[in-house]
Parts: sequence; C-alpha cells; structure tokens
Amino acid sequence: MLCGMANNQRRTIGTPKARSFGSAIREAREALDEKPSLRAVAAQLGIDPSRLSKIETGKAVPSAEVAERILNHLGMTGDHKTEVLALLEGAETEQPWHANTLPEQRQHTSMIVEAEDVAREIFAYTIGVVPGLLQTKRYARAIMVGGGDPLPASEVTIRVMTRMGRQGVLAEEREHPVRLIALVHETALRQRIGGRDVMVEQLEFLLKIMNRSNVDVRIVPDGLDWHEGLEGSFSLISPREDADLYPLVFLENRRSGQILHADEDVAAYRDAVDSLLRLAMTSAATEEAIAGAITALKAPQQ
Repeated sequence: MLCGMANNQRRTIGTPKARSFGSAIREAREALDEKPSLRAVAAQLGIDPSRLSKIETGKAVPSAEVAERILNHLGMTGDHKTEVLALLEGAETEQPWHANTLPEQRQHTSMIVEAEDVAREIFAYTIGVVPGLLQTKRYARAIMVGGGDPLPASEVTIRVMTRMGRQGVLAEEREHPVRLIALVHETALRQRIGGRDVMVEQLEFLLKIMNRSNVDVRIVPDGLDWHEGLEGSFSLISPREDADLYPLVFLENRRSGQILHADEDVAAYRDAVDSLLRLAMTSAATEEAIAGAITALKAPQQ
C-alpha cells in the first residue's frame, strides 16, 4: 500500500530538494521591493505561469539554464545563488539528500520545519538525548555548546531559536496539531547535559508535556538484545493527506544530516518504529522511570 501510494504521489509531488529550491525562488520573489506576482514574473521571463507555479511548489524541476535565468531576474547573486542552484543536483531522483556544510544544514532545517508544519504524525527516536521537539531552551543550548568543538555562538543562537519555534507544531490549539510519538532510549535519562539543574528542568518538562493528548513519550529500556534503535537516532515525518509532501526520514548528527524519502527507506524506518514500539515501556512505566531519574538527580551528592 505504501509503495502504490508513493508511486502515484511521485507523479505530482516534488522531492525535498525540489521543494527547497521552489521555496527559495518564492521567497526571493516576495522579497523584491515591488513584490511582483508570480504571473508578472513569469511574463517577464517568458515562462508559462503554470510552469513557474510548479517550480515554486517543487512539482517541477527547471533546467540549469532556466534556473539561472530565474535567479538572475530575481537578483540572487554570490554564495546564496550558488547554494540555491546546488539544490537542483539530484532534485528529480530518490537519492538521499546529504548536508555537510552550514548552508546545506540550514536548507535541511528549513525543509524539516516545513515538513513538521504539515505533518500528521512524527515518530522521533533518540539515543542519549531528548528529541529536539521536546527539548527545553537551556538543554538545547547545552548540547550545541558542549564538547570540544562547539558551534559558533551566532550559529548556536539561530539553531536554538529555530528549535524552540519548531515546537509550536505540538500546540493543541492548532487547527492541525501534530501527533508526536517520542521514543527515547533510557540512556538519555542518565545524562547530565548542561548540569544537574538543566537536566532536572528537562525531565520535568517531559513529565508535563506527556499530559498533552497529542504527545506520547515512551522510554526504550537499556540492556536489551540488539534492535534497530541501536543503529542511531532518527525522525520519521508522515504528512497530512493535503500536504503535497512525501513521508521523510531525517537523520542528524553534530556536523551533518541526511534526508531520505525513497519508498524502501521510509518502509525500513516504519519497520524500525514498529519494532521499537514493541520494546518500549508503557506510558505509566515511562512516567515512573522519568520521575525516578529526577529523584536521583535531586538526591544529595555523595
């Protein structure tokens, strides 16, 4: 069913790279002082308006020559232009989208923010840390400035603000609140990221947000046999039916990221989610485990 649905969708829905290229075009057009309409820009470029509309929504990928004309017309130059043009490489394929530089990572983040905004359901599995959508501000900052090679201060501020903004998708008052199933490996409860006070604040926030009807937090126990979750953290984002977007798998580490959207990749991670759900604690046991971790953190130091 998944493959049949995806095969039909792939004729009408753009890939993540194509969507990101289109978003960059639209933002550049809307940033012009005269704020020209899509139809006006299409006429100036000699492009059919429906074609330009499909490019802006990621449903069509222009040739390099047409892309160059569009970007030049919109006044895009320098490194920004180079970064946007680079999105065309592999934009019509199912190949993974890797991000290794800060500009590429920002493009990744923009795509994930868009996907989360139109998501129906998000599965987030993490080892050693709390999922980004459930992190407190101090906890998120501690992750980004920690270690022997911290991110630049300006980049930390941008990323923390972006991460906090992304959590708005979980607001119950939204027209389409996202359902989040957060699977957290038990090792995350034993860390002291940012110090004891930051960690206690983070775990108390987890207990609080678990009361939301659209948030389900489950701890995956430590000390089990091998399972798919030991391969690393991941997020699986399933869009609403009206979202015009593929299901996405997002993999991220400190300096790089990867977005997968090929049918077989998404199916593999759906299987991993099913496996992890079978291994995870119940909600009641999860709450007890988090409360126990808080008690241990608050205990007088020996």
